[in-house]
Amino acid sequence: MSNRGLTEVSSANVNIGKILNDEYLINLLMEGRKIEAIKRCREITNWGLKDAKEAVERMALLRNIPMKKEKAGCFIATACYGSPFATEVELLRKYRDDVLLKSLRGRCFVKMYYLISPSISKIIEKSVFLRKLVARYLLTPLVKSIRSRTP
Repeated sequence: MSNRGLTEVSSANVNIGKILNDEYLINLLMEGRKIEAIKRCREITNWGLKDAKEAVERMALLRNIPMKKEKAGCFIATACYGSPFATEVELLRKYRDDVLLKSLRGRCFVKMYYLISPSISKIIEKSVFLRKLVARYLLTPLVKSIRSRTP
């Protein structure tokens, strides 16, 4: 093995030690905030997304931290509101889970949405005008309607 290979292995071992002992990263995992834990791992190690994700998942296994499956993100709403944690996005996600996914028509709608919305959201997130337009004339009325039906 070349010196370069040994250096890479040594560097990887140091990085593994850093993430295994990073209390903030551990707390993120324990709170079920996997995406943020992966971002933290990338900050600490300078690893790519795939390596950081694998490391976080292994770390959770080693520490017996249950990994919840990440909820797929309301792509268009996330693009418009700027965060998957915006209250409007959370409300839409809850509506999807509690209402849409419980009927055949709703499941079909969600499937179609997930087929087309990633490409639409990429266009929307590049334009302030489109974000405001979609939020104001599509999402805000939808969110208000859902809120009015929720006790």
